[in-house]
Amino acid sequence: MPVFSRIGYFLKIFWLLLGVLALLVLAADALLKKYYPSEPWLKPQVASNPARAAPARENAAANAAEDLPYWREHREAREVRWQSQVYFRREAFRGNAINIDGHGFRVTPQHRSALSLKPAQTEQIDQTGQTIWVFGASTVWGTGVLDRNTVPALLAAEHRTVLNFAELGYVSTQSQLAFMQALRCGARPTAAIFIDGVNDVYSALQAGRAGLPQNEANRALEFNLASDVKRWPNLLRGFAAWRARAQRSSPRLDAAELGAQIAKHYLATVEQSAALAQAAGVDAWFIWQPSVFDKLPLSEEEQAIVDHSPASHRALQLAATAALKTQL
Repeated sequence: MPVFSRIGYFLKIFWLLLGVLALLVLAADALLKKYYPSEPWLKPQVASNPARAAPARENAAANAAEDLPYWREHREAREVRWQSQVYFRREAFRGNAINIDGHGFRVTPQHRSALSLKPAQTEQIDQTGQTIWVFGASTVWGTGVLDRNTVPALLAAEHRTVLNFAELGYVSTQSQLAFMQALRCGARPTAAIFIDGVNDVYSALQAGRAGLPQNEANRALEFNLASDVKRWPNLLRGFAAWRARAQRSSPRLDAAELGAQIAKHYLATVEQSAALAQAAGVDAWFIWQPSVFDKLPLSEEEQAIVDHSPASHRALQLAATAALKTQL
């Protein structure tokens, strides 16, 4: 058989085998999706029209023209970088509605100056006045509102220096670690406010147990990726990812039991953070974040969020809140 004919023959066999393999991969993926469907809680829950002015925005009707530019900036400002212990912080960003400083913190306009990008937050501290550090997740960070309307900005309007250390997706342990990192810089605030809880519930819903950051299964998969590549052909990495998804999908959980675990872990984190604050001479305040599931009556947008949320999420949030009340 001529050389070129042999090459053509082997190429045909190669492409045939590759096609069969691709069909097997697609079939395996379809089976996994059928028997281990991705639950809605693995995706961010948003209202049907997230660009609509939220009731919490001041002068919602007057700010309607800012909505689309705001959400565009929100997408552009989502670039993150690895940050030890707390996992991630944002890249610096400057916009009309959202500004992130060089250390990844959202800029809080202070009462004494107009909005501008400042140096790192630890350099903004007013050593002579009352300084407040605020920790938490998206609610504190200010998803859906301008820099001037975040919770820390509203506190700053009361003639205090307020710094926003929150980040989207953070759980109470990450807030605690962020507090520790800030204290290591040598600065000492007058007070620290921690607003956590909702993401502690959400992460427990993902993992089926309390006390982990969100998407921890992805971190474990990424950590083991290098060793997996050495042991197995690269093609099998996809099956490892499917297996991890199957293991964390549809966790069998008892809302009351897991809610009690969430409350126990949260209170332990509060106790540790309070001891750290006391040792540093900082007045600490801890707030279990209210959720839309606890609220009545609901606005149209809030009702849309509830309607788009799994019943298991609502049940677990209510169970954790109830357990917290009994454990206090």
